[in-house]
Amino acid sequence: MDEIFSPIDLTDAYKVGITTIDREHQFLIGLYNGLVSAVRRGNARDMWDDAFQKLVAYADQHFANEERLMIARKYPDYDNHKRQHDNFIQNLNLLATERANRNEEAALELLLAFIGQWIRGHILITDKQLGEYAKQD
Repeated sequence: MDEIFSPIDLTDAYKVGITTIDREHQFLIGLYNGLVSAVRRGNARDMWDDAFQKLVAYADQHFANEERLMIARKYPDYDNHKRQHDNFIQNLNLLATERANRNEEAALELLLAFIGQWIRGHILITDKQLGEYAKQD
């Protein structure tokens, strides 16, 4: 299993300095790590529905929290950040379709790759920038 399917250590590198957002990121990383572990044990298929529902709920709540914060703080990169959130939701919908049209195992691998890349990309770059901006207040 390559790096994209490796567990993520929840280090300070993933903290943006906003308690609510950091807690929500911790939840996402825990969900991802649980799926990675299940794939390694060979029982991840049983987790798809629950994990997917949790991921959708996470996205709804977390993105709303971040977007409210960005609006309240007049964050200058709001449009780009919101577009990334919208793309995340679109990709989740595509993954649900992929699961319905293809092999469940292949869809799960796509889901894991997607979440892993999101954590390693969006959180470490885009959300960190938001955290730095929020500290300026």
